[in-house]
Amino acid sequence: MGLMAEICAVRLLAVNPPKSRKLRPPSNAKRRLDDTSYELFSAKGVNAVGIDELVTQSGVARMTLYRNYKSKDDLILAFLDLHEKRWTVEWLATEVERRTSDPLKRLLMIFALFDEWFQESGFRGCALINTLVGSEFGGSGNRAATQKLSNIRLLVERWAKEANLASVRDFAKMWKLLMRGSIIAAHEGDLNSGVNAKRAATIILKSWPRKQPARKKKI
Repeated sequence: MGLMAEICAVRLLAVNPPKSRKLRPPSNAKRRLDDTSYELFSAKGVNAVGIDELVTQSGVARMTLYRNYKSKDDLILAFLDLHEKRWTVEWLATEVERRTSDPLKRLLMIFALFDEWFQESGFRGCALINTLVGSEFGGSGNRAATQKLSNIRLLVERWAKEANLASVRDFAKMWKLLMRGSIIAAHEGDLNSGVNAKRAATIILKSWPRKQPARKKKI
C-alpha cells in the first residue's frame, strides 16, 4: 500500500470502522515485541540489537518471537512498516496538516517540525536512513527502507501540487535532499540544521516556478 493510500485508509477507518468483520487485535506478547523492537531499533539501529536483547527487554519468550516472526529480517520489515505509520503518517503528515492548511506553508512546516525533533534529548537520527545505510545493499531491509523514503517524496509531491508549483516531481526530489541533509547534519551534532534548512527552503520556494493556468480554447 502506498503512503497516500495508507493515510486515507487510516483516516477512513477511524471514522467508519468496518462492520462486516472484526479484526483480531494483536496479542499482548506481539504488541510488547513490536513496541520493544521499535524502541531498540530506533535508538541503537537494527544491527546493534540482537534477538537475545529483544527477548529480554520485551519479556516475550523466544518461541513466541519466532511464532510471530520467522527471522530478524522479518522483524526489521515490521519495524519499518510501524515506523512509517507512526513517524511519516501519524506524526509528519498529520502534524504538518494540523498546523496549517496553506500548501506552501506546509512545505516549510516540515523543517519547523524537524527543528523540534532535533532538539529532543532522545534524537538518534532517522531510523529509515540509519537502516538504509546499515543494511546489506540490495537486501530486504535496504530495499524496504528505500521504499519508505520514496513514499515521503510522494507526500511532498502532493503538497507541491496543491501549492501550484511546476515540475512537482523534480521539486520533491530536491526537497527530499534538503530534508535528508538536515537530518544527517543534526545527527552529526548540528542541532540548528532544521532552522538553516528552512532558511534555504524559503529561498528556493520563492524562486521556484509556478504552474501556468491552462489557456481557454478560442471558439
